[in-house]
Amino acid sequence: MGAYLKPLSVVVALLALLTAVWWQSRGPDAALETRLHEALFAFEVSDTALNRDVLLARAGLLRRYDSLAQGRHDLRRALRALRATDAGGAEFVASDGALEHLETALAEKTALVDYFKSDNALLRNSLMYFNTAGQALRGAALAASETGLAAEVGVLSHAMLRYMEAPQAHVGQEIKAILDRLPPAPASFRADLNLLVIHGRLIVDFLPRADGLLRQIVDAPTAAGVRALRDRVNGHFDRAEARAGIFRLLLYGIAVLLLGYLIHLFARLQLNARNLRRANADLQREMLERRQVEAALRESEQRLRHSQKMEAVGTLAGGIAHEFNNFLAPILGYTELVLAGLPRDSRPRQQLEKVLAAAKRARAVVGKILTFSRRGESARKPVELQRVASEAVQLLRASLPATIAIDESLRVESGWVEADADQLQQVIINLGANAAHAMPDGGTITVRLEPATVELPADADLPRLKPGRYLRLSLSDTGCGMDQATQARIFEPFFTTKETGKGTGLGLAIVHGIVSDHGGAIEAASTPGQGSTFTVLLPRAEAGAGVELGEEPAVALGRGETVLFVDDEPALVELGEAMLAALGFKGIGVAGGQRALAAFRAAPRRFDLVITDQVMADMSGLELAAAIRRLRPDIPIALASGRSDARLTEQARQHGIQEILKKPLLSRELNECAARALARTPAGVSRKPPESGGR
Repeated sequence: MGAYLKPLSVVVALLALLTAVWWQSRGPDAALETRLHEALFAFEVSDTALNRDVLLARAGLLRRYDSLAQGRHDLRRALRALRATDAGGAEFVASDGALEHLETALAEKTALVDYFKSDNALLRNSLMYFNTAGQALRGAALAASETGLAAEVGVLSHAMLRYMEAPQAHVGQEIKAILDRLPPAPASFRADLNLLVIHGRLIVDFLPRADGLLRQIVDAPTAAGVRALRDRVNGHFDRAEARAGIFRLLLYGIAVLLLGYLIHLFARLQLNARNLRRANADLQREMLERRQVEAALRESEQRLRHSQKMEAVGTLAGGIAHEFNNFLAPILGYTELVLAGLPRDSRPRQQLEKVLAAAKRARAVVGKILTFSRRGESARKPVELQRVASEAVQLLRASLPATIAIDESLRVESGWVEADADQLQQVIINLGANAAHAMPDGGTITVRLEPATVELPADADLPRLKPGRYLRLSLSDTGCGMDQATQARIFEPFFTTKETGKGTGLGLAIVHGIVSDHGGAIEAASTPGQGSTFTVLLPRAEAGAGVELGEEPAVALGRGETVLFVDDEPALVELGEAMLAALGFKGIGVAGGQRALAAFRAAPRRFDLVITDQVMADMSGLELAAAIRRLRPDIPIALASGRSDARLTEQARQHGIQEILKKPLLSRELNECAARALARTPAGVSRKPPESGGR
């Protein structure tokens, strides 16, 4: 019995030892580890989301602050989850005070977020009122001829823009100095000035503080606290796993220990490599998304700045066009009237025809300015590119100094394109002006026009072109040339190599826009010191019947119809009466919309046609047309405007007006418009014949 007792004791002892080793060889609680990592990850994600929302709010891209409150709620919920793991067997999490430190850091960060919300809301509100008051004040100052105040407001707006981009102390002092020296404003817009000053000072005071709070929020120690807790969790479970491994090694022996350790090491290495690849892919994806967002933001900012500049250019162009049209109207009108009474072969007639041609070119220039400024729809039709280019070269030659020669070769038969002739001339003139600027000491500009074909696959340099037949227009110079960096940016709006004040940077941008809008392409080739060549490719079109340049079918003159001519300029009223009389109509001119309405109300059946200016001091042409239509719905009405566009055309159609005359008026256009308007009178409506008196 005693002989068996010792082996049994050894067996029992070995079994007890094996049981103890097996018990000690168990791994750590995987479920607890997972809960801890999930809680830490949730806290880290919520913290990152809160930082992101704070940055978006500072950039003005977060309209509401609900996401900030949600972010704080998510952080507190993640912290409560960490506390719950402490109660569930992970006492080591709070053993060294790391969790309390994280909780303190979170409380400080949420307090900072509350301060930031208040300051940022006040800052956004002040920015909105500052911009609104600045625009209103500047517009009122310009309208009241307070140019000094308008200039100071412009300087203040520019300084504030720089301060918003980089809130430096010296820029803030500059803004305060501008606010202090703003001249007193008239009582009519003193309130806007006071509002501008108050919110300007608030912005200067609150922007640095808001940015300081933003930096404190982003740099808050919450992320460091999370990393410390994660390191502690990883260390604890790593130690538990190592301890279990030791007992497993003792259990299975040295050989099994070595093999098990190698397998374990290989498995852990594969896991870490997989996690590293996944993290690297996530990081690359986040970086790509961030670059895309930043690129989209930069593009949006560039479009905004470009639209603001174009709006300013359009406002200026509108004012210039209005004044020039007023100057050109009597020149064109009275010149046509005088020409009608001169013999065809007389020398005075030939001289006046040159005056009329020059005035028509000036009228076309005003139209180009308006077309560019509002980016309106262009009138396209089949045109012969050789003739358009030849006329543009003649205009260009007249504007260049004698030191610059032009060599042209425009021998292309049936070179037709579907285009706006004025815009194509603008392309050639702009390219010629740039070429002349590149040759300050003189040189030669070479203009070539030749057929071209784009085959499949499309040329690598011109991938946007469809295969087909094209016309190639090239313009070369012997100037200074361009480097690669300049060539890469020449078609960007407002990019210029000219000195400040000598160029706007819009010429080639306009050229590129016109060519692209016509379905063509433009490319530049240049070598420094050897000149530049710009090549324009435009799709060819078949010439239609009756589209020859200069072909003007005859239009029958009036037969004594009575036309009410309305304008707020007495000189233009007198001119309109004279032009209508010369065309065979009985023109009755009235200065001002109210007087015209009174005249029409006195005798609605007296008139066969109404021609009214759109922009008048007392009432607009559309308002006058609506009032006249209420008195007599069948009366044909034509609208005259120097700034006709798609919007005005649509408004005119809504008022039942189908005819819009372009100011300044030409006799032929006036006659054609009257003929079309009178022909549109509804069937069955009788128009009184001209009476001998009392009309």
